[in-house]
Amino acid sequence: MRPFGYLRDGLFLVAGGLYAINRWVIKPMAPEGFFAWWFSDLLLIPAALPFVLWLERLLGLRRTDLPPTPREILFLLILWRAVLNHVFQVALKKHPLPGHAEVCHPTRLPGLAG
Repeated sequence: MRPFGYLRDGLFLVAGGLYAINRWVIKPMAPEGFFAWWFSDLLLIPAALPFVLWLERLLGLRRTDLPPTPREILFLLILWRAVLNHVFQVALKKHPLPGHAEVCHPTRLPGLAG
């Protein structure tokens, strides 16, 4: 099996490119809607996972250069969800949400509160 490319991984490079295009080209032209609020969220795992795995490899926490396992991907999803949920709750105390975000945030949906 081919070794994982980490920061040279094709999906990582595409996700990073799409994030940059969204951040500096699309968002200024469309400040509301899918591209302003959620598109970057979809790019999180393909953009962050190779970097996290590369750091783990540098620190000796990852012993192989194989592509990520489902367990590694799930771990990052759970960790990211927990961290963002905590950050969101802290920020919510200081700054109320606009109406669209209040309805769409997972902590406001029945059965999904973490």
